[in-house]
Amino acid sequence: MKNSKLLVMFITFAIMIAITPFIFNKLMNAKFNQMLDNLKKEGVVIKELKSKSTYLTTDRVFDVEIPQKVLGDNGIKYIKLRVEAVFKNLPVTDVKFFGKVKEVILKNFTDIQNAQFNSVIKDKIKFLVITPNFKTYKYKVFDNKILLDDNGAVLGYEGINGIVYIHNDLIKESTNIPKLYLNDNKNFLFQLNSLKESSVSEANVTKSSSNMNIIIKIKDKTISLNNINTNSVSTIAKRANAIAKVSVNDINIFNKIFLNKVDLNFEIKNVYYPIVEKIQNKPKPNENDLIVLIEKGLNLNYGLKIKNIKIQNKDLGFIDLNAKIKVRPTQNIKEKINQKNLDFIDLTFNLKTTPEIEMILMNVIPQSAFAFAAADKKNGIIDLQIEFKNNEVYINGQKVK
Repeated sequence: MKNSKLLVMFITFAIMIAITPFIFNKLMNAKFNQMLDNLKKEGVVIKELKSKSTYLTTDRVFDVEIPQKVLGDNGIKYIKLRVEAVFKNLPVTDVKFFGKVKEVILKNFTDIQNAQFNSVIKDKIKFLVITPNFKTYKYKVFDNKILLDDNGAVLGYEGINGIVYIHNDLIKESTNIPKLYLNDNKNFLFQLNSLKESSVSEANVTKSSSNMNIIIKIKDKTISLNNINTNSVSTIAKRANAIAKVSVNDINIFNKIFLNKVDLNFEIKNVYYPIVEKIQNKPKPNENDLIVLIEKGLNLNYGLKIKNIKIQNKDLGFIDLNAKIKVRPTQNIKEKINQKNLDFIDLTFNLKTTPEIEMILMNVIPQSAFAFAAADKKNGIIDLQIEFKNNEVYINGQKVK
């Protein structure tokens, strides 16, 4: 009797082991299909070409088209991929996505240019994505050098990898690109080094940051930008806001122009987002849409600081510039502009700099000489403040007649 019970237990255990791959094949495919449904709801076009399951493994192949609205890149109309998904029908398994780029259509390219571009990159860009749970996706792009033309121009990249985490409305991303370069093998090189980028998107708020270095060579001359940091925050609602900040530790242009501690800030507030969406979904902005957007009102802030500028070993000093534009909600703006009535705009412009840079600006922009003549000049600092309101201009508090 005891031996009979052991035999029954053994048989039961063996049956459970035997059917486990079938059970987990169903569970994994259910999760997989849910992931596909979520992507389709976002606007990704997915066509299954193959679905094959053996006792231990499942193999599925897809054509995938990602449109601009999903990519979030206005320069790309869509990307087409061929993706093969492979996983084991076991309780603990990763899903591996082996992919390659089939086509990239750029908005600003003609049909002929896009055809030429895709004849070069088709099937050359290959990647691997691994997920253990359909929430965390680790990816890498296989190193490659893509020959762009018969003259030896090369697009190359090394060590690209990253992680994407997706759960409900939360999306976290991080990317590492140790080296990315474009080299025409003759007179031009663009090289991006040590890019580290991360972003977090939840509900209607997206935050991102990055750090990188850039080298540009034109013949025997070099431009370098070291320790570039970017930070941005955007809030999408009926009235949207976006802030972007860029800082560069130092810029060297041909060993003749040196900029140290460059900070650039840009902010747009209170912009009417439904019109922005409408404009983004069109191949070219429509003038009427832009007018309607302005009629809704918005605020723009811009700031530029350069701690030190040196040209040909001559120290020119600093620049501290701020500009603010407020456009009040107004009807019939086009008519007002035609009538040269800009009472719906408030503008303030503040510039602090040195006499050396003032001279350069007046040579480059001769019309600025009038404004600089009215600027305050104390202790070797030029302080220029321009204000426009109610159709009137003020320079350093004095009304311009």
